[in-house]
Amino acid sequence: MRPNITAFLLFLTLTLGSVFSQTGAANPTTRFVDNGDGTMTDTSSGLMWQMSLSVEVFNWADAVRYADDLTFAGYTDWRLAYRVELTSLYPAGMTDFVGWLRDQGFENVQSAEYWTGTWFDYLGADYAWVVNLRHGSMRSSPQENAYHVWVLRGGK
Repeated sequence: MRPNITAFLLFLTLTLGSVFSQTGAANPTTRFVDNGDGTMTDTSSGLMWQMSLSVEVFNWADAVRYADDLTFAGYTDWRLAYRVELTSLYPAGMTDFVGWLRDQGFENVQSAEYWTGTWFDYLGADYAWVVNLRHGSMRSSPQENAYHVWVLRGGK
């Protein structure tokens, strides 16, 4: 008897999707802890996020430099989030993600695209991934474009 390929592919997609991304993770009310120094710690990942996001936009090189040069809350090891880290913030069934982040205590969150630290070379041009915080989509963009920045520390 021939296995049902469609069912198998659906199972594989759902299984691998949950392994490689925490998108859809539970939305506990204590997911983020205010550290009292302008940072929040995500209790699901242990990552420390800057509480008040920059409202400036940067090209990718300047965004990386901004994170690398940042001294904030007594730390100097800030960086751009990788795309899986940024998308892991999305709780299951969330329709107003930006509003939810603001309700958690994050400030200056924009319904816009944010650079990630995930980059690649495509046909000789430098690209990096951006995540749209309005609806959680990801896409690649040439690194000379300007987007928002949200820094974190920990992990890797």
